[in-house]
Parts: sequence; C-alpha cells; structure tokens
Amino acid sequence: TAHREAGGMTEQGEPLVSLYPNPTTGVVMIKLQGTIGDAAISVTDISGKTVLTATSPKSLVEINLGNVASGVYLVTVRTENSVYTGKVIVQ
Repeated sequence: TAHREAGGMTEQGEPLVSLYPNPTTGVVMIKLQGTIGDAAISVTDISGKTVLTATSPKSLVEINLGNVASGVYLVTVRTENSVYTGKVIVQ
C-alpha cells in the first residue's frame, strides 16, 4: 500500500487529495483525484482519538467538524491502493 501525504501530485500535476477550506469553522470538503472506489475517511485529533469516520464512493466528500474542539486534526483517506494523510485546522 502506498502512503502519500495529502498534497502529493498525480501524473498531471493535480493534488491527489485536497482539503478545503483549511482552516475551517466546520464543513471540510475532501476532493479525491482519480479512480478510487470506496474511500474510508477518518479524522483524528492530535492525541490519536478518532472524532469522525465515514465511507464514500464519491470523489468529493463533505465532512462536518463543527462539533469538535478547535485545533489541528489529521484526515486520513484510505482507498484500495493508497493511504493519504493531511492536516486540517478547526477554528
């Protein structure tokens, strides 16, 4: 399984995973490039506690972090072939 940081690039120079807006006050959009199949998404706080999990076959996924404390969170997206991790700041 490949491990790429969010912000890695496709062969066409596009980000593999985009998280926006970042920083956010609640809703975060996760844009996935390429054919991915089902994506398993998890969000953890800096202590490692999982605050959200979701699964989606879509290439654009909306998650709501409006109910979590302000801080830095890690968003991990697992697909059939890869794992992507990125940081999002909740204000």
